[in-house]
Amino acid sequence: IGLQDVVRNFVSGLILMFERPIQRGDTVEVAGMEGTVREIGLRATIVTTFDGADVVVPNGMLLADKLVNWTLNGTRRRVTMNVNTGFDAAPQRTIDVLLEIARTVNGVALSPAPAVIMTGMAPGELLFNVRVWTTDFADWVAVRTELTMKIRDGLAAAGIEVPKPQRELIVRGLTPQAAQQLGQAAGDAHLLDRGIAALPAPGS
Repeated sequence: IGLQDVVRNFVSGLILMFERPIQRGDTVEVAGMEGTVREIGLRATIVTTFDGADVVVPNGMLLADKLVNWTLNGTRRRVTMNVNTGFDAAPQRTIDVLLEIARTVNGVALSPAPAVIMTGMAPGELLFNVRVWTTDFADWVAVRTELTMKIRDGLAAAGIEVPKPQRELIVRGLTPQAAQQLGQAAGDAHLLDRGIAALPAPGS
């Protein structure tokens, strides 16, 4: 009974070597972690995470659990990003701007072509999703970073506003005189625009 796990891992190692669902250098996701396959042995496989840690994964776990191999049929990878804009921005113009930005990012493949879809509407904002594929051997982390920066700068240059988080601050317990002074100091209109309300003390 004590040898069951050893035998299972050994047999799984033989299956991995013959069927080759993973190979050295593949980027995989297994057991809640993501990394690069460094070595495949008869009993276990060593996966180097992106944090630099070497994790020994029993071969039986690779076959029993869900295994995602990002580079099984090539080195391309899809990168997706959610983008929110204000209601004042025309959706089609936003899509055109995002597509133009995506085509200029280093490492983004032109086939399949970048795609932008409008996924919905939320209070005060429109929701979009940008989808691109990397070219062979491109660093998908670097591609995502450059895509993010260019989207931020490109939307700003096009005059398309990205909504900022809104917060409402309610100040309680102020006397009428203090509330009036606060309003005069900051400007009533400015307070309302920023979602700040100064409430007098109860019963005053």
